[in-house]
Amino acid sequence: DCTAVTLTNADLSSSAWTGDVVLTNGAKKGGTDGARTVTVTVKDAAGNTTSASKSITLDTTQATPVVTLEKNTTSTHEALPSYINYTIFKLHIATGGSDVIGYKYCGDIVDHTTKPTDYTTISAGTTLVELPDLNFTSTDGVKNVYVQVKDSAENESDVISAHLPTTLTVDMTNPVISAFSTSSRWISSVSGHNSATISATFDAAVSGLASYSLTIGGVVKDSGTSLASPHTWTVTPSDWTAGTSGDKAVVLTLTDNAGNHSTSTLTVGLDITAPTPSINELAVWYNKTTMEGSKFSITVTTSAESESGADTIYAWVSSVASDTTIPSGTTAVAYTSSSQVIPSTGVNWTGLADTASNYMHVCVVDKVGNKGYAHRQFGCDRNNPTGTIVLAGT
Repeated sequence: DCTAVTLTNADLSSSAWTGDVVLTNGAKKGGTDGARTVTVTVKDAAGNTTSASKSITLDTTQATPVVTLEKNTTSTHEALPSYINYTIFKLHIATGGSDVIGYKYCGDIVDHTTKPTDYTTISAGTTLVELPDLNFTSTDGVKNVYVQVKDSAENESDVISAHLPTTLTVDMTNPVISAFSTSSRWISSVSGHNSATISATFDAAVSGLASYSLTIGGVVKDSGTSLASPHTWTVTPSDWTAGTSGDKAVVLTLTDNAGNHSTSTLTVGLDITAPTPSINELAVWYNKTTMEGSKFSITVTTSAESESGADTIYAWVSSVASDTTIPSGTTAVAYTSSSQVIPSTGVNWTGLADTASNYMHVCVVDKVGNKGYAHRQFGCDRNNPTGTIVLAGT
């Protein structure tokens, strides 16, 4: 016989009797979250009334989870840096509410690239969820992870993005050193040969360059955190300990922001050793026929070619015993062997004189300008004997 219903509580009330009262989601007209009592009163046609009450809890507050991407260890909580060179990680979800009952996640994660329809259920009161052994999709680039939770009142949190601190980039590509070269295999202390240019072209495109170093013989010549490509350095004798020579490894090391590194090595040598030539023994005297004819060849023996190797031989004649000044016009003869015949046409004879004190000189020059000398004395007599013939009678 019920003919009318009225419904009251602190926030929602109906002052007039009505035939039907329907309470739906969104019917709340004000107030705050918390415990509420809803009372329903009905009356019949005779005006008799009866009431029933029900206590409920109003909860419209979303949980606010805090999401951290961590290194995949079980004993520590170490957040991932902005750049990593691996793909395995741990997802750390602080649920943000005491009544959270489920979570879901997706992103650039193997087997979790699509947002799931259903929540993974957890016990109410769970404040921390840790999901180890997850794997980012393996391609290099920015990675995103998204998390959402819901509570027992079916409130859903906002979708939380976990690419922190600003972006997370997976970079498993080593920096590429596409060119690393030297302008000279050997240097010396001789002007014009006393430096070599080291050139490098490189790229650390994914995460960018974090540091570099250039070492010579294990000693750092240059290092830093910023380097433009291409770049050059100059190697000089000062990169060797005074008085020493020989090969040294020149090593370029590049490290990117994800910790990947590349090295490239070449060799540069310092040569401070002059070649050591000698001239074959010459005759004490050479006569007119020889010296006005094709003259004579000499044999130059180089017992030490120097570290960089002999390159050129000069030969000339002068009246100075230890002459080291190569006359203008002297022909440069290419060095071919440690025992080499220099033909007479390869000798500058300008300084030849009819005297016992002529000197044959040779200068062997190596590839970096070091010079070694040898000298040998000989006599030249291009004058025929003169005299008077006397006929004596009998």
